[in-house]
Amino acid sequence: MKRTHFAVVAVWLSLQTWACDVCGIYLNVLPQDRTHQFSLFYRMRTLSGSFAPEGVAKHGDEHAAHGEAAEVSELFQVVDLRADLRIRQRWSLLLSVPMVNTYQSVNGFRTADMYGMGDPMLIGRYQLVNTRNGSDEQRAVHRLLVGGGLKFPLGKDDLAYNGNEVGNDLQPGTGTWDVLATLEYAVRKGRNGLAMSNVVRINGVHESGYRFGHGLNSTLEVFRIWSLGAAQVAPSIGGYGEFTKVDEQDGSSITSTGGNTLFAQAGARVWWRSWMLTGAWQHAVVNDIGSAMVPNNDRLVVGLTFLLNNNNNNNTK
Repeated sequence: MKRTHFAVVAVWLSLQTWACDVCGIYLNVLPQDRTHQFSLFYRMRTLSGSFAPEGVAKHGDEHAAHGEAAEVSELFQVVDLRADLRIRQRWSLLLSVPMVNTYQSVNGFRTADMYGMGDPMLIGRYQLVNTRNGSDEQRAVHRLLVGGGLKFPLGKDDLAYNGNEVGNDLQPGTGTWDVLATLEYAVRKGRNGLAMSNVVRINGVHESGYRFGHGLNSTLEVFRIWSLGAAQVAPSIGGYGEFTKVDEQDGSSITSTGGNTLFAQAGARVWWRSWMLTGAWQHAVVNDIGSAMVPNNDRLVVGLTFLLNNNNNNNTK
């Protein structure tokens, strides 16, 4: 079987955040069974909304006039360096090191523009099922992976902007040890397929007593594959949801936080030789979130991956 045939089984984009893109990771099932991967990803999220003064207190806003609504805009940008290494036949180890920029303006005044390294993440994944066997394109091909890992509190979480305090959700790092669990599934028959990804995050408590709400992020999409000479293209459409519990301060719930957001999603991947180009766009269609949370607008992810053949894993099943 040619190397690219099974690559198209895993064609979904799972993009996750709790409270902001600082907390999240772009996660995708390995598109190659026998390769190490080295990637550079860029992701961006835009948010905006109108709030009463008490609604923006969470963001440390000093520009909201008393008794008047405040227009809040936010932009989160992350450049993510990562290595996804194949360990033996069924195991892989993913290391992610993000560089973060968070921006906020209130009523047109810039209230935050922070830069720094985010919190690195390490995730181990185990391939429970991979029914690839020979080149029979009429058979349905299934893949199921489970995983778990940690987010390490190495990013800055106490930066100030122009001498003013900046909220937890606008810091490059979260200052907490967090536990991650993943479940990923894909099925393909011929050129058509379906993919699903789920990521659970259990957040630790910051030394200040603050805890971001635990969350579940889920992606479901369908895709189709086309061959273009030496390249293969796989566009996909689907949906992505973020389901988040409320934040806590010293064990007490902050009821104005948390909630659920649903995005419509369109994406595509292109494989050419040892390279893979990834792109995805998401638009928020449901913002059922707390009153202090800035509504989501759009998200964008682009990435470039180099696939390095691992000759020690020639018998993956």
